[in-house]
This record gives sequence, structure tokens and C-alpha cells, in this order.
Amino acid sequence: MTAYYWFRRLHLWVSLVLALPLLIILLSGLLLLLEPVLQTGLRAPQALTPAAAQRLQQRMEVLQAEHSGCAVSYLGLSSSLIAQPRLYLRCADGFRSYELAADGSASPLSDGFFNWVLSLHRTLLLGEGGRQLVAISSVLLALSCLLGLLLWLVRGDRVQLSREHFLPQRLLSGKADGLRRWHALSGLYITPLLIVMVITGICWPWRAPLYSLLSAGQLDQPALKTVMAGPVATGMTADAVAAVPDLLALKSRAEALLPGYQLTGIVTPRPPAFNYQLRMVAREGLSLVPQHYLFLHPADLSLLQQVDIWPVPSSEPQASQSAGEQALTSLRFLQYGLHTGFVFGLPGVLLWALALLLTGGLLLAGGIVLWQRRRS
Repeated sequence: MTAYYWFRRLHLWVSLVLALPLLIILLSGLLLLLEPVLQTGLRAPQALTPAAAQRLQQRMEVLQAEHSGCAVSYLGLSSSLIAQPRLYLRCADGFRSYELAADGSASPLSDGFFNWVLSLHRTLLLGEGGRQLVAISSVLLALSCLLGLLLWLVRGDRVQLSREHFLPQRLLSGKADGLRRWHALSGLYITPLLIVMVITGICWPWRAPLYSLLSAGQLDQPALKTVMAGPVATGMTADAVAAVPDLLALKSRAEALLPGYQLTGIVTPRPPAFNYQLRMVAREGLSLVPQHYLFLHPADLSLLQQVDIWPVPSSEPQASQSAGEQALTSLRFLQYGLHTGFVFGLPGVLLWALALLLTGGLLLAGGIVLWQRRRS
């Protein structure tokens, strides 16, 4: 039997095995891509005025006082992705989250529809086992894509790329040959995007082994955690760090360091590094996610390190990081933007959504072709 036959059979069975979980992952991913479009329309957020910052500061202090033993973990400011600021409190029994309105009021973030969709996308509602199943399904998807490319290489003389194949007449008639051509052409063009989604997706459940592999085994899990925490703010401990960040001071410092950028998120100091992490988005840029991350010392807000999301090693390594460690840190921050397409703005959202739709169409078209061949 020919290599083409074995590649096709393997491509078929891998696709059949992952069809159901993959369709759930694709549909939930598409809904999550549309969430910010529905909530904010991806509009540029209004600038945070001193009066609004003061109201947010007061509300954070009130919530901190109401939850004894809890500490502010993250403050997400209004951006193209979220309509209202969101505050996350880290407590002994977990996290509490609130949405902060413009008038200074706060309401708990409910476990609504999109939170359920997010859990479905990440775990298939099956807990940690489901998280691993999603990762395995993603790897199988990448394998199926690579097998599809091998089929193109083996059979390149039989399925030619030409203008007429984009809208073949037989596709409109629903015949198997037309669907097969559409399946092959669509799969060929969206494979690069799918590979990007798969690699960035499995970096969540399998972060430690993957990053250890990228560092050629030089970073084990404890060392990786230290590198990802950023530069250490010397002289700082949990008791020395302010419970509630000074929002106005952090905003002024961030915009002084990066003029033309807007502060969209603040991660408060925590062990082992005890630094502030500020997330910055260009006011006139295309990206919907932060392009720069600033690490500041809590005592005097001095700059400890600046990380750009594109992993281009700096000519002057900061915070005693090697070029490889800088690249891994950048990749960590770039991961979410690449997985969602948000780093490329609205065009990226539309392109990623189209790729998800086409992937679902590939599974359906492949199933129809298989059924028609079996019937005939």
C-alpha cells in the first residue's frame, strides 16, 4: 500500500477520535472571541481621569476593609476587552472578584454564561482530567494538520491549486469530490493559524514541561517560577508592601515611562519577587492586549525591568536575565494575544474566528465525504 493511503487513514482516524471534543473546543473558543466584541465593541476606552481614579481608589480600600485577611491581587482597568474596571481580591479560601462602576459602586462578578463557556473551553467541564483531555485533543489536532500537509506533498500532482477550485461547481452540488477539494484547500490555508492556536493553547496546562524544553532543560519548575515572577524588589516583604496600590501614582509613573501608552492592568506585589507589574497598551495601536509590561519597585516606583511581548532579546539584558530568559518571559506575555488573535486587533479577531469556523467546517465536510464514500 502507498504512503498516501497510510497518511489518509491516519488522518481520518485521528480526526474521528478528536471530532467531538474538538467541536466543543472550537464552538466555545468562538464564543469567547466574540465576548469582548459584544461587551465593548472593541472601542478604545476613555482615559482614566483623576476623579475616576480617586473613586476607584476609595472603592478598593472599602472592599479591602470589608474582606479581612484578603489582599488586592489584580486591578483590570477599562480597555477594549472589558467595559468596566475589575478588581480581584486574593483570600485564604480563593479569589473574590468585583466589577467597579464609574460612580464608584461595586458588584460581584457573577459566574455567568461566558464564565461557563470559559470552563467548557478549558476543561470540558471535567476538571483537571478535562484540562488534560483538551491539551491532548489539541496535540491530535496539530497531528491531523501535519498529516494533511503530508497528503498535499504526496498528492500534489493530483490536487492542483487553481482559481476555479476556490468555488468548484461540484461543491455547490454537494458531491464528494467538490467537498474533498474544499476540505483540502481550506485545511491547507488555515493550518498555520491552527498550529499557532495549538501551541499557545497547550502552554497553559503544560507550561512547565514546554518552557523547560524551550530552555533546553536549563529551567526546572521552581527556576521557571522565579524567572516568570520578574525581577526581585530588594528590601520588600509581604508586610512592607501596601495593601491597596496607589492608583494615581502608578498611573502617572507608567505614563511617564511610556508616553502614548495607557495603563490597563496592575498586578500587585507578591512573593517571591514583590514587584508591581503594570500592563501597557498603545493608545493608537492595533493590539487589544498589552504590548509592554513594566516591573516597578513598590518603595519608590523605580523601574526594575521592561518586557516587550515580542521575544526579541535586548542588547542590554535587564535584571541579570539571559537572552533566553528574556525570550521566555516575552513569550509568556505574548501567549494569550497569539492564542486569541487579540494582538492583531480587530483583523486578528476576525481572522481567528474565520479559522475556527473553517475548522468546524473541515470536520463536517470530512464526515460527509466519508459517509458518501461508505454509502457508495
